[in-house]
Amino acid sequence: MKKQLLILCLGVSMGLAACGGKAEIAEVSSSQQESRAEGGSDTAQTEAVQSGAAQENTAQTEAVQSGTAQENTAQSGAGQTNAAQQKDLLDQFLSGDMAAEIDGDFVDLTQTFELDYSAGSSYTLNQLIEQLRKLDEFGMLGDKEPVVTYAMFQNRPGEDDDERGMAVAVDFEREYETNRFIYVLKEDEGELEITLAIDGWTRRWATLNPYGVVYESGSGGAGYHGGMTYVPDEFEYRELEQWAEVYPGFTFYLYEGEELDKVNAIITECFEMAAENEKLYEVMFTQNKIGDRVYYTYYVEDETLKQQVEDLAKKHNFRFDPEADVDAARADRAKLLDAESVYQNYDEVTWTQR
Repeated sequence: MKKQLLILCLGVSMGLAACGGKAEIAEVSSSQQESRAEGGSDTAQTEAVQSGAAQENTAQTEAVQSGTAQENTAQSGAGQTNAAQQKDLLDQFLSGDMAAEIDGDFVDLTQTFELDYSAGSSYTLNQLIEQLRKLDEFGMLGDKEPVVTYAMFQNRPGEDDDERGMAVAVDFEREYETNRFIYVLKEDEGELEITLAIDGWTRRWATLNPYGVVYESGSGGAGYHGGMTYVPDEFEYRELEQWAEVYPGFTFYLYEGEELDKVNAIITECFEMAAENEKLYEVMFTQNKIGDRVYYTYYVEDETLKQQVEDLAKKHNFRFDPEADVDAARADRAKLLDAESVYQNYDEVTWTQR
């Protein structure tokens, strides 16, 4: 009998060791001890181990669930805190209380005034406006105070909540013309950095989509239109495309080379032929620089006119690029720049007046 009780106690001790001593042991009556001693020692061991394992698994599960919930809450709170911090920094910049530093990879797309955007230099918003005024020799900006608006970009699909950018637009409004200057900013370790500047005016406008993609397009003269698209990677900008469109009577002037000479010769002859067939004025020729290559194509609905353009191309030993090839090259470039999910969103970002 004593030998059997000894075995029973040893079994209970093993059960306690297996569960780390966390299980509680109920009191065992003498009659129960005798019953278990007569043939229940194995059952006692099994019950003790199972009870301890169940409690340990429950404790581990609860700890994991609690830790996951705390981690998710912390991540969400960090994103909200960072967004609030960015907005606070932007407010300070808008009020003139904070300067923003020119980023090392700053992209300057301005065309009307040449400001000093040297990497490492810093400007408040008031200083930027003051510089524009000083460079305005011909009164292009008018005498009115500029209208200042700002925007907070959305996160791209799959991006962390704190990977956001901001933009400030300064519009100088006159009766017949508005000049716009846009600055894209990002937050870096509690400081603001300007990563891009672009300007525009009523006939050649610059816009941003909700993800910070930059679109600029408009007139380059009668019969000539052009533009560009730049896409952000953590709000450092890269060129997606430069494009231009001309009609007979005008020619392309960017990207010198044999191809450009041949295309301009075709356009010139098309213009000369239009003296007898005015429908040829409807032919639109396009130039798209995507990556390292320049593509040329044309658009016209009339099949007879298409054939005339193709005959001119054959005469000059030139082949226009199919529209599908240009679209595919643009899509490949967007994928390379990690912008395939945002570059075709042409909605303008929501601007808020200061």
